[in-house]
Amino acid sequence: EVVMSANKTVEKKSDVPLRMEVIDPMEMEFFNPQTAADMLQKTGNIFVQKSQAGGGSPNLRGFEANKVLLVVDGVRMNNAIYRSGHLQNVITIDHAALERTEVLFGPGSVIYGSDAMGGVMHFYTKSPELAKADTTLVSSINGAIRYSSANKEQSTHFGFQVGFKKLGLLTSLTHHDFGDTRMGKVRSSRYPDYGKSMYYAGLTENGTDTMISNEDQNLQLNTGYRQVNLLQKVYYKANQKLDFELNIQYSSSSIIHRFDKLNDLINDTVKYAEWYYGPQTRLFSALTTQIKSNSGMFDNAAIILAYQKIDEDRITRKFMDSLKTVRQEDVGVYSLNLDFNKEIDSTKSFVYGIEAVINEVGSSAYAENVASADRVRATARYPDGGSMQQQYAAYFSYKWNVNRKIIWSAGIRYNQILMNLKFTDTSTYSLPFHEINVNNNALNGSVGLVIRPAENLQFNVVAASGFRSPNVDDMGKVFAKNEYVTVPNASLKPEYIYSGELGIQANMLDQRFIININGFYSYLTNAIVQREYELNGQDSLVYDGELLKIVANTNVGQAEVYGVSGEMELKLLESITFKSSLTYTYGEDKINNVPLSHIPPAFGRTIISHKVNKGKYLMPLELSIYSYYAAWKHASDYGSASVDNLDEATADGAPAWYTLNFSSSYTLKFSNNDGVELLDFGLQPSKRAVIFQISVENILDQHYKTFSSGVSAPGRNFILSLNAFF
Repeated sequence: EVVMSANKTVEKKSDVPLRMEVIDPMEMEFFNPQTAADMLQKTGNIFVQKSQAGGGSPNLRGFEANKVLLVVDGVRMNNAIYRSGHLQNVITIDHAALERTEVLFGPGSVIYGSDAMGGVMHFYTKSPELAKADTTLVSSINGAIRYSSANKEQSTHFGFQVGFKKLGLLTSLTHHDFGDTRMGKVRSSRYPDYGKSMYYAGLTENGTDTMISNEDQNLQLNTGYRQVNLLQKVYYKANQKLDFELNIQYSSSSIIHRFDKLNDLINDTVKYAEWYYGPQTRLFSALTTQIKSNSGMFDNAAIILAYQKIDEDRITRKFMDSLKTVRQEDVGVYSLNLDFNKEIDSTKSFVYGIEAVINEVGSSAYAENVASADRVRATARYPDGGSMQQQYAAYFSYKWNVNRKIIWSAGIRYNQILMNLKFTDTSTYSLPFHEINVNNNALNGSVGLVIRPAENLQFNVVAASGFRSPNVDDMGKVFAKNEYVTVPNASLKPEYIYSGELGIQANMLDQRFIININGFYSYLTNAIVQREYELNGQDSLVYDGELLKIVANTNVGQAEVYGVSGEMELKLLESITFKSSLTYTYGEDKINNVPLSHIPPAFGRTIISHKVNKGKYLMPLELSIYSYYAAWKHASDYGSASVDNLDEATADGAPAWYTLNFSSSYTLKFSNNDGVELLDFGLQPSKRAVIFQISVENILDQHYKTFSSGVSAPGRNFILSLNAFF
C-alpha cells in the first residue's frame, strides 16, 4: 500500500514511521457515512464531537479544532478564524467525491507547518482519467441515492467524467437533505431524562416568542439542514513531463441551527429564541502544475497556486428580545506551495519545499429589530478594522534505506508568522489597545526509524516537534459561551509540542493475525488554553446585555498528553474477518494539576464481517455486525474551561455507551455482453455495476452523546442506499 501525505511524495506506507490511517472511500461507503465527519468517526480510530447535527469536530490524540490540520488536495484548509473549541468545517468536504483520505497521527509540522500538533487529515478528491493508448475516449457515470430513517436523510450524488488523450474532465455533485434527528430512547434508569428535548422556542400568531413543550422529547427539533457540494476538475497532460489540473470545489448549506444553544435554559426558560449559522459557503480553487525532470535539483515538482473564500455568519436572538444580532465573517486565503522530491540512488532520497499563505479577515456585525427591521451597530466577533495573517515556511526531509531492515528519516522546517489586527471600536469593551502586531517564528524537526528485525515484525520510532502560532481567532475574538466571554490577549505566544512515539506491527499465523500497537507521549510548552482573565482590572463585563465572567486564551506553561492505541485483525475463515480497535488518551495541565480539555474517553470499534466473492451466489455479498463504544468521562476528568461542555452531560459526566449495528451490501456487475459476473470486493467498481445496501445502526436504540457534544446521537436508524456505476 502506498501513501502520499507523509512526505508529499509516493512511498510505501510500511516505510513511514508515523502512525497512519488510510481511508478507502469505497470501503467506507459500506458504512454509509452522512458527512466527511461521520466517515472519520466510523473508522473507529478518530473521535468526533458534534455541537449540532450539522457538525463534526475530529479529535486526534486529544487535539481538536485548530490544533489539528485539514488539507484538501495539497492545500491547507485551516484558516485564520479556525477556533480552539469545536469546528464543523470538515463537513464542507464531499466524502462522495473523495479518492482516498490519509490521516497522520502526531505532530506533522515539518511537512505541514502550524496547527499540525495532533495530526493531519489529508483529503484527496477524485481526478479525471485519460484515454489509454488503444482508445480515443474514456467516460464513466455514477449516481447514488440514500435514505436514513433517524433524520429522514435524502441524499443524492451524481458524478461524470470523460477523458481524451490529453484532456480529462470530471464533475461531481452531491445534495443532502437532513431532517430533525431522532435520538435513542433507551436510557439508564439513573439518568431517565438525559438528553431529552423538553422545550423549544416558537412564535404565537401575533409574532411573540413563546416556549412550547416538545410533544416528542426524543425528537431534536431544529437539527435538520441541507447542503450541496460541487467538484469540477479539468486535467491537461501537455507531455510526459508536464501536466496541469484546475480544481474547483464549492460547498454551501442552508442555515444550521446551534442545537446546543437552543436547548439552554435560564430559570426554566429557554435562553435563545434563535441561534443559527447562516448559509456557510466554501469556495476552493487551485491550479496544480506537475513537472518531471532529470535535473540535479528534483525528479518531480508540484506547484499549487490556490485561493479559498469562506463565509461564516452567526445569527442570535435571546428569548423575548426584539433585537436579532447578525455577525458576519469573510475570509480570503491565498496560498502557494512548491514541493520537490529527488532520488539520489535506490536507498537515498529527499523532499523539500516552500509555502506561503495569506489570510484576509473581514468581520462586521449589526443588530436588527425583528419588528421594524431597523438596524444598529453591534460588536463584531473579530477586529472590526480587519485582520491579516501571513505564513511563510521552508522545509527539508531526508530518507535513507540503511539496509533491508532499517529505514532512517529526518526533517526540519522553519516557519514565520506575521499578523496585524485592527480594532476601530475599542470603547465598547475599553480594550487597552487599538492594534495587535505579531511576528512569530518556529523551527521544527523530526527523526524517525523503521526497524524490521524479521519479515513479520516491525518497530516504528518517532521523535518530533510541532507548534501552533496563535491565529486571529485566538488573539482577536470577543465572544460568549455559556457563562463566559472571551476577550483578546495581546501577549499570547505560540505553543509547542515535543512528542515521542513507539509502534509495533506484527503479522502472525501466516498473515491471518495482524496486530498494531502505538504508544505516544507529548509534552507541551506555552500550551494555549482558556483561563479566567481580567480586563482593565475587571473580571466580568456585559456582553449582549448579559454580565459574564471574563476568560482569555493564555499560555499555561506546561502540559502533557499521552496514550496508546491498538488494532488487531484476525481472519477466522477465508470469508470471515474479526477486527477491533481501541484508543486511550490522557492529558493534564502540569502547572495547575488539572485535566486538559478536549481529551476524549477511551473509544473504539469492533467488527465481524463476512464476504463472499465467488461461488454460487448471483450477487457478491458482504455482511457485517459491528459495535462502536466509548468509556465513561467522569466530571472530575473534564477540563476547567467550558469547551468540554459539562453542562451537556449528566451531573456525573458523560456516561459510557455502545451501539450494535448491522450492514449488508450486494454488488451486481454487468459484463460487456450484458451477462452477470462477480465483482471482487477489493476492487473499485468499474464499467457497469450496481451496489445495493441495507443497514441498521444503533439496533438497540441506545441513547448517548459523544463526549463534549451538544446533540444526542441518532437512535435506531434504517438505511437504504443504491450506487450505480456505468
